[in-house]
Amino acid sequence: MKTKPISYYKAIVLDIDMPIMNGMKACIEIKKYLGSDDHDNKLAVPNNSTKVQIPFVYALTSESDEEVVRQIRLAGFKAIFNAMNQEMIAQIKGEAGLITAPSSSK
Repeated sequence: MKTKPISYYKAIVLDIDMPIMNGMKACIEIKKYLGSDDHDNKLAVPNNSTKVQIPFVYALTSESDEEVVRQIRLAGFKAIFNAMNQEMIAQIKGEAGLITAPSSSK
């Protein structure tokens, strides 16, 4: 991550149960490194050209315990997903500004 400019990353998906550093700690550290201790993603607005874009960070977990889910939200994730599927990928692409309108052919 340190070799690319901040604007290179549009979205990051983290598994909450990663070894060595869990996803909640990783999310906090990524936002701290990128200069956003703003846990509600105010800086992560793809169309806002006056601020540096901080990538959206998404959680991937099968966790259902309400207290753990609350802690995940407090860590600053944009959204929490229970499975990686086409709907999740489409939502992330849309929010990160990675989907463009199809060009019309004449």
